[in-house]
Amino acid sequence: FKNLPASKSYANIFGARIRWMAVPHPQGCLSYRIETSSCSLVVATDLEYTPETLDPLFVDFCKNTDYLMFDSEYTPAEYPAHIGWGHSTWKTATTMAEACGARRLILTHHFRRRSDRDMDRIVKLARREFTNTVAAREGMVLKPL
Repeated sequence: FKNLPASKSYANIFGARIRWMAVPHPQGCLSYRIETSSCSLVVATDLEYTPETLDPLFVDFCKNTDYLMFDSEYTPAEYPAHIGWGHSTWKTATTMAEACGARRLILTHHFRRRSDRDMDRIVKLARREFTNTVAAREGMVLKPL
């Protein structure tokens, strides 16, 4: 991705506008915003922010998206042992969803040892912060809101 411009958009690729933005990750990473006439989605995996370090440019990039799919690999209690690994927490995800005015939050990039029951507990906690939260699941289908 080093050959891509820092900020760019392509219009009308399969009827969608696609934009990207570099986000903080030790090996580098991009987040994508995909917009159609009926729906918008931000895919933000492999990025490391905390509620206190959200980049205002990234908040603007995500502004008013219908769906925000956000890296939430760790719980806030787990995060201190993983600083610098390139991943965020569910708390950062809910803070970001609120800050950017997302309509729905999808927690993704789940910690590999987490069970479905663990994910259900995390979603319950996250919904206290941002009501319209779900966990990404295999086979999930997103529909225009």
